[in-house]
Amino acid sequence: MKKFFSLPIRLQLNFIALLISLPAIAIIVFTGVQQRERAVREAYSQTRQLAERVATDQKNTASNIEQLLVTLAQLPDVKQQDRSCIQPLLLQLRELNPEYANILVADLTGKVWAAASMPPPPSMISDRRYFKNAIATGRLSSGEYVISKSIAKPVFHFAYPYRDPSGRISGAIVVALSLEKYFGVVKKKTLTDGGNILLLDHSGFILSRAVEPEKAIGRKYPEKSLQEMFAGPEEYSYRGVGSLGDERFISYRKIRLEGESTPYMYVRVGIPVKPALAKADRFMATNIAFFSVFLFATLLLAYLIGKRSIADRIDLLQQASNRFAEGDLQARVTGLVEGGELGALARSFDSMADRLAEREKIIQESEVRLRSITDSANDAILMVDPAGAICYWNPAAETILGYRADEVLGENLHRLLSPQRYMDDHKAAFHDFVHTGIGAVVGNTVELSAIRKDGQEIPVSLSLSSVQLNGEWHAVGILRDISELKRAEKELRESEERFKALSEASFGGIIIHDKGLILECNQGLSGITGFSYAEHIGMNGLELIAPESLDTVLANIRSGYDQSYEVEGVRKDGSRYPLAIRGKNVTYKGRDVRVIEFRDITGRKRAEAEHEKLQLQLNQAQKLESVGRLAGGVAHEFNNKLMVIMGSAELAYMNMHDHERLSRYLNEITRAAEYSRDIAAQLLAFSRKNLTIARVVNPNRIIEETAKTLPRLIGEHIRCTFLMADNVWSIRIDPVQLDQIIMNMAVNARDAMPDGGEFSIATGNWTLDKTECESITDAVPGEYVRISFRDTGVGMDSETISRIFEPFFTTKEIGKGTGLGLATIYGIVRQNDGYIQVVSEPGAGAEFLVYLSRHKDAPHVKPEEDCVPLSGSGSILLVEDEEAVRKMVLIFLQTLGYNVHEAVSPMHAIELASDPSIAIDLVITDVVMPEMNGKVMMDRIGEIRPGIPSIYVSGYSSDVLPIDGECDGLHFIQKPYNMKLLSEYIRKVMK
Repeated sequence: MKKFFSLPIRLQLNFIALLISLPAIAIIVFTGVQQRERAVREAYSQTRQLAERVATDQKNTASNIEQLLVTLAQLPDVKQQDRSCIQPLLLQLRELNPEYANILVADLTGKVWAAASMPPPPSMISDRRYFKNAIATGRLSSGEYVISKSIAKPVFHFAYPYRDPSGRISGAIVVALSLEKYFGVVKKKTLTDGGNILLLDHSGFILSRAVEPEKAIGRKYPEKSLQEMFAGPEEYSYRGVGSLGDERFISYRKIRLEGESTPYMYVRVGIPVKPALAKADRFMATNIAFFSVFLFATLLLAYLIGKRSIADRIDLLQQASNRFAEGDLQARVTGLVEGGELGALARSFDSMADRLAEREKIIQESEVRLRSITDSANDAILMVDPAGAICYWNPAAETILGYRADEVLGENLHRLLSPQRYMDDHKAAFHDFVHTGIGAVVGNTVELSAIRKDGQEIPVSLSLSSVQLNGEWHAVGILRDISELKRAEKELRESEERFKALSEASFGGIIIHDKGLILECNQGLSGITGFSYAEHIGMNGLELIAPESLDTVLANIRSGYDQSYEVEGVRKDGSRYPLAIRGKNVTYKGRDVRVIEFRDITGRKRAEAEHEKLQLQLNQAQKLESVGRLAGGVAHEFNNKLMVIMGSAELAYMNMHDHERLSRYLNEITRAAEYSRDIAAQLLAFSRKNLTIARVVNPNRIIEETAKTLPRLIGEHIRCTFLMADNVWSIRIDPVQLDQIIMNMAVNARDAMPDGGEFSIATGNWTLDKTECESITDAVPGEYVRISFRDTGVGMDSETISRIFEPFFTTKEIGKGTGLGLATIYGIVRQNDGYIQVVSEPGAGAEFLVYLSRHKDAPHVKPEEDCVPLSGSGSILLVEDEEAVRKMVLIFLQTLGYNVHEAVSPMHAIELASDPSIAIDLVITDVVMPEMNGKVMMDRIGEIRPGIPSIYVSGYSSDVLPIDGECDGLHFIQKPYNMKLLSEYIRKVMK
């Protein structure tokens, strides 16, 4: 046995433990773990199955509600917001479905217009989650735990949007599901051993609980567990603390509506851990009791062995340790304890004694280094013993507080440095500290006041810690002078107060917000929005903006836009108003925020509307003035020419046998009629009501043809020059209209240069950008052909330029001009989507810049036939309600060789076209006639004789035919016309 006791202690103890304990430990651990794992699996399985059943019930409930809401949304009475029809239906639905606490319908603003139980006014739900989500997504949306305004009970809402007859969302239908529905759900699901079921809404408020529901409904679930569930998977099981405060096996499932990313409800099922594991624990306890018997025998044997091999030898080591603790650093035990681990321990003890002796020397050196550090610190470092006396004082303390170390060491800290008003509190706190080593200040940094040697009271920050020396608590403090910091804080407060005063003096609302959250505002904002200052602080500032303006505001916040812009605001009462906003990004209290100025511009908008109304009245007056001037000018010109026509006709009758005079008078009648025709054409161009035959042309070719006769028109005293650009773009215009522009511009230039001068026409390709368009009325950027008409005449002042395109406005003498030339040009240019720019000064000539849109993909233009014979053949239906005109055209057609059928009205023409025995190759019809216009008549005839060609004639097309007739395949002759023109059109159409 002596040799056995000399073995290492680990071999002795391991041998006994393995001999007695290993089999029992293995059996107990294996069977206990197996039983507990089986119990855990059963608990998790039970909670998961129950959570699944509750979730399925809830999904069925949501599906039934969705089916009801979708059906209601399709009702015409809902779409038309007919409250008288919908109100009884809602009452009937609630009676059939008692779990529905309320059913209501709201418009797009959130105002409730029908409900089974109307909520008290104001009946608004625009701020509710379920309403906003339903309007935004167009799908079924859920709410959260809330006390119903109409029935004063806890409910849970579902909402679905309805649309007006045009298909736009115009409101939402809402079902308030009574939480008593969920009470029934959880009570039906039975759990043993104290199990519990909870239903939570999307933000974590408890909707129902199986155990003691009255203590939990409406309260929020513990935040930590809630956040873990929010961030966790769709379904999960774990072991944790439940809502009743005990440890449980818990399973949860997330429930969400189709199309929603955020769950609207959570199901949690929990079973207490102790009951679930009770059977396994009893099994393990029985095994432990059995094992204890064997363990007692093992301990008894270990005691007998330990007495000889451990206890006696440890006693020797203890005696040596006591001597060492009393200061005998020469105590050694190697010769007294030998063999085994304790022998090694004795050798280790002696080695430790050697090292401690060396470490004592190192500690003394360390104290010297520590003192050098504290002496060089900028903060005051001091230590106080349990009696409150100062026992350490570094040089920085001398500098800050004014006392030398020899003046304060041994003095009471509080009597020396504390202001008298704090004395009692300091004494009480220090009394508690010396007994416990803890206190409210220990481990923290606090700000207080200290008294310097010169009596000055200064603010300081104190960091206090505790250290135990010789069984007694000492306090170590690091003290810093914060006088400069306090002065800086005071200046900051004063700056903030100045800012507050300035913002309150502002005539608008001032907001400081961080990502929409209002941090600060002035009283001026309350005057605009109706919310109080307290209501503003902490609210989302975007609630003050109308929904249709939110995208603009958010875009400007993200981009840091700092200019003023206008949106629509919303007041507390829900009313809308025009709002001007200007914002700027700034740094406020160390945060990057945005400062916003609100301006209610209702008054300004009202003034602008009034100004616009007055401007419209002024424009109308100017239009009436132009119409009056137009009527007077037309009457004057036509009366002059009618005088010529009537006088020449009378003279012709008087000289019937004098062929020379008769021919002269007939020529005068023809010229007067042609002049009157030109005036009518100019009036139609000015009003943009004449029907044109537009073609794709090269402007250079038209100008070159006109240039052959232009010098004779304006006279030899004026020099004409033509500057045609190469590769000029094609344009689409009636060539006659372009001739009219050139001729009128030339005549206008001639009259501006009575003593001679120079007139030039230049063409070129031109691209108008946004900047150039600002100086040209109504112009839009694009590619144009620019035609410049420049003269060296008398020029014009700005007032004349502003009126030159008015009809019958002229600066010429009476009888020298009609005042329709430039007005006609303006009408033609605008009719062809072009623009005119005028550059002139008195005495410096004038330049007219005409911009005509480029026509891309210009088709090949076929050359016109040089000669058209005045004859033809075929059968023509002539429709004209004016007898004199009809008889004249009849003679024209018969002279040309055509067979003609006359129709005095549209119905007569349709009747003739319906007769199959009458051959008709072409229809020539007036446009404006009684019964129906020519276009409608031709549509009727086209049903009888499909594909029959036609020619329209009129003195004024009104709005019956499109302005650009050629684009629609129409053929049109402007009255008055001659036989040659009629013959050319007939041959062209019949060809």
